[in-house]
Amino acid sequence: MKTDCIILTSTNKTIGIKKMSNLETVINNIVNNDVITNCSYMVSELSGTDNYIDEIMEFSTKYADNDDAIAELEEDIEELNEYKDDLIEELSYEETNDEYIKTNQKEVDIFSTNWVTGLEKIIEKDIQVIQWEIEELQNAMDYPTEALEFWIVTNWLADQLEEQDELITHDFMGFSIWGRTTSGQHISLDYVIQKIAKKVMI
Repeated sequence: MKTDCIILTSTNKTIGIKKMSNLETVINNIVNNDVITNCSYMVSELSGTDNYIDEIMEFSTKYADNDDAIAELEEDIEELNEYKDDLIEELSYEETNDEYIKTNQKEVDIFSTNWVTGLEKIIEKDIQVIQWEIEELQNAMDYPTEALEFWIVTNWLADQLEEQDELITHDFMGFSIWGRTTSGQHISLDYVIQKIAKKVMI
């Protein structure tokens, strides 16, 4: 008798196939049932009129708001600097039980046999990585995210996409419209759709 079920065994491979099969099913259901139709041409035509341009801009482009994330990273840098100053005051060449040093023991040894110099370099490297992250977030705020395509979607999918910080309007000429920021691939391959599908499976 033909069956669509995959028999589960104790092997991770078989369980993985089952999970992937379920995920693909959920993704396909979302794309087939909740993505209604492409309306890029309609939006393009209406954007040339004064009556709709302001509304269209609301789901066509937006700037990232990374202020909170940047503030948190700056606090991390401040804490690392305070940690470095406090620890170095107590640090000698004797063995220490500090967890940070244990975690970075190999790197400390590589940089220097001097605990103080080695620890300073490790913390400075961590701070530099955080500073790079801050720069990336700041640069992202300078350039807007722009929709490349427009799709009419169900209200349910519009809500899900909005939770993922996608470009969405819930009532443009009576439709929920998604400003899709990717193009050139099937919607089922979009990371945001896969993320929503995984959320549905939980």
